[in-house]
Amino acid sequence: METLDLLEEILADYTGALILVSHDRDFIDRLATSTIALNGRGAVVETPGGWSDFLAQNPGFLVTAPPTAPMKLRPASAARVPPPSSKLSYRDERRLAELEGAVAATEAEIVRLEATLADPGLYRREPAAFERATGALAGAKRRLAAAEEAWLTLAERKDSLARGA
Repeated sequence: METLDLLEEILADYTGALILVSHDRDFIDRLATSTIALNGRGAVVETPGGWSDFLAQNPGFLVTAPPTAPMKLRPASAARVPPPSSKLSYRDERRLAELEGAVAATEAEIVRLEATLADPGLYRREPAAFERATGALAGAKRRLAAAEEAWLTLAERKDSLARGA
């Protein structure tokens, strides 16, 4: 609220022209000396004053007109419902294969990083390398968890489609 009050004070003291767009109608009422409104049907009107002044001087300007012709609904039999698929989409199949490779590669990276960190003298000799390896291991474990979760979701969907559920 303090920020809004400060903004209002600064804008009220401004002597130049200012275009203000806001959803806060009270804010516009307090600051605007002229209001320009568009009704969405191609009409534009400028009114001296703020939002309340605009509404008082232009009743019904923003009211939308009812549709000219009633919408025709298609019979339910005409609506096409795609047949249920019995297998994963090409994109999902490809993603599943990519995830299998990513899981294997990330597991290998974790094994390599754990072997590096298993060196008892690493921290004493190269503390920066130890920190890098520790951070890389944490990141690899997060990536592995995310890849395994995504793989499990796709694999379950594939099994479900194969069973016809």
